[in-house]
Amino acid sequence: GLTGLFRSFIKKWFPDTETGIYLLCLIMIQILSGVWFSIGRVWFYETAMAAGFAFLSWGVYFLFESNVMGTGKISFFKVFMSSLFSALSVLCRPTLALYCICIAVFMLMAVPKSGKYMKRRVIYLVNAFVPMICLGLVQMIYNYARFGSPFDFGIQYSLTINDFTKSQYH
Repeated sequence: GLTGLFRSFIKKWFPDTETGIYLLCLIMIQILSGVWFSIGRVWFYETAMAAGFAFLSWGVYFLFESNVMGTGKISFFKVFMSSLFSALSVLCRPTLALYCICIAVFMLMAVPKSGKYMKRRVIYLVNAFVPMICLGLVQMIYNYARFGSPFDFGIQYSLTINDFTKSQYH
C-alpha cells in the first residue's frame, strides 16, 4: 500500500522524477515507516497497527488516484474505495480517525469539482461518505456494547504504565 501511495504521489505531482531518486526515496520511506517492526512481530497489538497502516495507506492511495486532489475527472469508485479503506483504518486503530477526518475534508472540498449537476454531486457524496458513516456507526455500536459509551474506545482498560485517562490529549 505504501509503495502504491508513493507511486501515485510521484506520478501525480512529480512526474519528471528521475528513476534513481524515485527508488532511493521509496527505499527510505519503506525503511523509515516502521511497518517492518509490526510485520516482524505479529502479536495482537502489532497486527492491529500494521492493518491500520495498510488500510490508511490504501485509503490515501485511492484518494490520490480518484482525482479528488489535482486535475482530472473524479472517479466515484476510487472515492468509495478511499472512504472504505480510511474508515477501516479507524476500526483497527482509533487514533487514525484524525487522518480519516482529513481525508473527509479533502473529499468535502472536492464537491464542486464532482460535477455541475446536483445528481452527480449527490452520487459523489454518497460514495465519499456512506462507507465512513456506516463503519463509524458500527464502531459506535461496538463501543457502546463493550464500554457503555459510543465515544469510548476503552482507553481506561489500557495495559500500559501510562494513565491515559489523565492525559492532556482529548
